[in-house]
Amino acid sequence: MPIGWAELLVIAIIALVVVGPKDLPRLVRMVGKAIAHLRTMGRELQASFDELSREAELDELRREVNALRAGTPVSVERGPKATAKPTPADTPETEPGP
Repeated sequence: MPIGWAELLVIAIIALVVVGPKDLPRLVRMVGKAIAHLRTMGRELQASFDELSREAELDELRREVNALRAGTPVSVERGPKATAKPTPADTPETEPGP
């Protein structure tokens, strides 16, 4: 939820009263540096997650390529349902003999 101008003005007045006009510029600089540092850490964390997901996808593709080279069939679907078991409708029914 973004902070509006009215809230920002109230925060500035409170900071001016609590900190004082002499130390307010130093406080604003420190807060700005802290916010910049947090944003940098967030970007680095997002980049790490993106890299991990790409590596996981590449590992899966390598396994599929190796399976194809070995001549074993590979399912086209991905995810936990990729190895589906045959349902009773898929198996041929045998009729009772005479």
